Amino acid sequence: MIAAAITHFQSLDSGGDKIFGGHLDFKRVGLLGHSRGAEAVLVVPELSGSRAPKDITVKAVLSLAPTNARASSETPRGFAFMTILPAGDGDVRGNDGAVFYDNAVPSPCKSQLYIHEANHNFFNTEWVARPDRKSGAGPMLPADHQRILLVYACALFRSFLTTTSFERIVAGRELPPGVRNDKIHISSELAAALIVEDHQDGTPGKNTLLQTITKFGYATADEKPFSQTAGAFNGSFFGASNGLIVKRSAASNQFTSPLKKVSSLKNKEVWIRSAEVYTGAIPANATGFKLGLVDVDNKTVFVDSNETGGLPRPFDRRADDLAFVRSPIDKTKTMLKTFRFPIGCFERGSGLKTDQIKAIVLHLDRGDNRELAFDQWQIV
Repeated sequence: MIAAAITHFQSLDSGGDKIFGGHLDFKRVGLLGHSRGAEAVLVVPELSGSRAPKDITVKAVLSLAPTNARASSETPRGFAFMTILPAGDGDVRGNDGAVFYDNAVPSPCKSQLYIHEANHNFFNTEWVARPDRKSGAGPMLPADHQRILLVYACALFRSFLTTTSFERIVAGRELPPGVRNDKIHISSELAAALIVEDHQDGTPGKNTLLQTITKFGYATADEKPFSQTAGAFNGSFFGASNGLIVKRSAASNQFTSPLKKVSSLKNKEVWIRSAEVYTGAIPANATGFKLGLVDVDNKTVFVDSNETGGLPRPFDRRADDLAFVRSPIDKTKTMLKTFRFPIGCFERGSGLKTDQIKAIVLHLDRGDNRELAFDQWQIV
């Protein structure tokens, strides 16, 4: 249906239609779909032969609360990609779009919005009278849902279909006004970023730059699947990545990942994905961590995760999920978000030589000794 609609509008454009004739640019196509349509918009760029629309270039795709019936390759690529995942989704309860995000190749970027107190239906103006059942969704109104979609969809499509860039909003580097930013937890990755560690290579002793990692003071510091597969730390991971699970055993702990060479990080940011691991109960208080930089003189300066927005709590949907008659399974998730640490935060009167940085360091300073999940260390 989507391919046929594109072909139809191509005929209007080329056939002199009084409204659309000569006005449509099929080299700048954006696709947006919801639910099953959100999976369909990932299939369209992969069509071939007679099924594929001719002479189009897909520049951006927004997949809103998608299903995953494995109709696509599950690996979006060749366009800017965004998925929006309602944490209280009572229809697509597994937040299937997390698989698409983890697998996506940033071209030039990918982003994921995991939204607390959001449900499946309220983004859609046709379904607002039918809120999800047993979704765990809180009191966020349909207007709040639709405002988030409006703002972030416009930011995506204006960035990649026009000459006006709102890519900072797409990547979570800038928060737009007038939306419930307190409920939105954004993950993002840029093709231009330097990947220091992505935990995908199966060599936990070395990072992606092939540098030797050093660590001390941990009861757990292991790479695990962040997916619904064998070997996962627990069943709360619903993506398609591998990552690091860390739990401290001593107050003096450090996990150090060296750069390939001493580098200037002036005017840059260090990004790292993290989440509090859900283990069946949600403690009363939030937790967090510190991220540090080490310079050529071995001076280390840390910045707390609370300074970049704070580690989000797991969205508690246990009671509603267990009341779901057909499948009473708790699907409260460990869902990571990207923390963005501007280098200026490390410079404030510290004397750190940010033009001569040699390593990035994690430190767990909270006494609650909880498991934290980490993935995708980037320098942007």
